[in-house]
Amino acid sequence: MDTLNAHGILPIARIVVFKDSVAARENPDHTIRKADGTPWRDKKGLMWVNPYANAVWEYNFRVAEEAIRMGFGEIQFDYIRFPEPYKSLPPQVFPESNGRTKTQALAEFLNAANKRIDKYGIRTTADIFGLVTTVNGALEVGQAWEPLAKATDVLLPMVYPSHYPHGSFGIKSPNAEPYNVIHIAISRARERNAALGITGQRVRPWLQGFTLGAPRYGPAELEQEKRAVYDSGFDSWVIWHPGSQYDLMVPALEKTTVSRAKNPPVPAPKVNLE
Repeated sequence: MDTLNAHGILPIARIVVFKDSVAARENPDHTIRKADGTPWRDKKGLMWVNPYANAVWEYNFRVAEEAIRMGFGEIQFDYIRFPEPYKSLPPQVFPESNGRTKTQALAEFLNAANKRIDKYGIRTTADIFGLVTTVNGALEVGQAWEPLAKATDVLLPMVYPSHYPHGSFGIKSPNAEPYNVIHIAISRARERNAALGITGQRVRPWLQGFTLGAPRYGPAELEQEKRAVYDSGFDSWVIWHPGSQYDLMVPALEKTTVSRAKNPPVPAPKVNLE
């Protein structure tokens, strides 16, 4: 941590919240259940902790506070969602839900976390699916843009072009058009924040640093992804590769940290987002 700080690098603590099989195994009373009361498991056989459980919230707040004491300058909550309700799996039962929707539970968790972490002068951020920026309403996993945007300092939508279905935004192969996909997705996030009165750099998208289908992703594709972010009016982005292999992308990285965001943003094409 001292080395990171000495080089002016912001250390961010990513905390996996509800897909926490270790916490679930050690605390079976606070897991998602099946109708018979036994722990529910996902397709990989993993248990999830119950997003409605206050004890789970408190545990994660304390993990965040410990990370802050270690010197982390931002808390990034991941897996702020419920597991997918696949029809091939048993129905999920949630103790302590008390009539609240999934979206309400996620927003309440993040609101409570933000208030707690604000006391330390630390930013609270959260990772969400990229589709959340353009889908009206909530996904099945509970994520919805407006409630979560109001509950965090920054939202990080995972707008990987390879993860958008063929035909999204009228684009036959989204993976082959990284600029257009990300420009539309992030422009919509900016518009929705503006409608809430949220201004500034409150969106930081995850960009695709891996290859999944054609074309093969390299520096040229990353350049397109970054330009889409800048043209949407934002400066910040993060990149992900499942094996943490980023050397290939080095030619696409800037040498300075000057602002590149377009102000006013470049208008995204009007498309049907339904």
